[in-house]
Amino acid sequence: MLRIEIYPIMSGLAVRANTCYSNGLPKQAGDGAMAVTRVIPSETIETVGITEALRDQLLDLVVLYPGLFEKAID
Repeated sequence: MLRIEIYPIMSGLAVRANTCYSNGLPKQAGDGAMAVTRVIPSETIETVGITEALRDQLLDLVVLYPGLFEKAID
């Protein structure tokens, strides 16, 4: 399972994706744990809007971190 969390921070939004078990608890290091955190700057959100900015970040996660999705399925 893949858990995606979005948090407001001082400079924009933090998008964190991490692999977890089906009960929602994060996987441990020996069980194929992987996590990625990306930041969307406030300027980007103001320019393209929050929906487009989030879509771009989620698409980047799929393209730049394919192992994240492979480990989420295990």
